Order: sequence, then C-alpha cells, then structure tokens
Amino acid sequence: MMSQSVTPQAQRAWAPPARPRPRNEAHPRPLPTAVRWLFALSVASVLVTLPHSIEDFHYGITARFHLGLLPAAFGLAIGYAAQMVGLALASHRQRSGYLISLAVGLIWFLGAVGDHLRDVLTTWPYRAGLISKTLEVLIMLLAAALVIAAARALWSDRGATWGAVTTHSDRS
Repeated sequence: MMSQSVTPQAQRAWAPPARPRPRNEAHPRPLPTAVRWLFALSVASVLVTLPHSIEDFHYGITARFHLGLLPAAFGLAIGYAAQMVGLALASHRQRSGYLISLAVGLIWFLGAVGDHLRDVLTTWPYRAGLISKTLEVLIMLLAAALVIAAARALWSDRGATWGAVTTHSDRS
C-alpha cells in the first residue's frame, strides 16, 4: 500500500469542527446605572399608577373627561404599552427608549400634578383616605424621578448614540 501525503488544507477539511466558544449569555454586558434606575422606577411607577388608575375609574374620572370606560382603559393600556416599549428599547441602549421613558414620565407627572395636587394639599377626608393620597404623592415623586433617570440615561449615553467625535491619528 502506498502512503499518500495529505495536504494541510485537506487535514483541515476533515478535522472535526472546532468547539464554539461559549457565549456568556447568562451574564450579558451590564446596563449603565442610569438605565437600571430607569427600569426600577418604571416598575415602581406601574405598581403605583395601576391601583390609582383603578381608583380614578371608580370615582368617575372618565365622566369628568367625557370618556367612556373602555376608551379610557384603552388609553391607559396604550400608555403602559409605550412605557414597556421604552424599557425594551432602553435595554438595548437605544436613545429612542430613553426619550419614550422621558415622555411617559412627563405625562404621568403633569397629569398627576394637574389633576390631584390641589386635592392632596387641601381635601380631607379624601377617597379611601391616606392610601389614596399616598398613591398620588408617590405617582408625582416616581414620575419626577423617572424623568430625571431618563434624562440621565440620555446624557450618559450621548457619545455612544449621538455620534461621538472621532479623530484621525494618521494626520500629519
């Protein structure tokens, strides 16, 4: 039997496939602190705004704005969906996610201040008592903090997503 020489290319062609490098999917690159705050504040705001919105519906806010129950509930659902889309985009470090979160925070803040600040400061007894006032104050505080967190995320990520200035070191 005659020995055949095998070229290096042929050896590579018949070699078992290399094991893929393990991707560390369990520990992806951590999000910046400002984005983590954005997530925490968004979750907290949903936990506060949802029961408060149900209370608002119970006390006839829909009639005050000349809306039916279903259109008002649908509008609220759109607001929550926008908040979740903003978080999903923010988790991918997209500037649009920070902007959506900023807008949602502003809407919650302005809505809560415009609709409830006078009641919080002057009316007692009010609705379900202390819990109702606590929810309204928390909405205002969380919404303001959400606006700040979104603005910080925008500010801290401005170089990466807004086009950082690059220099050419090969210039003479």
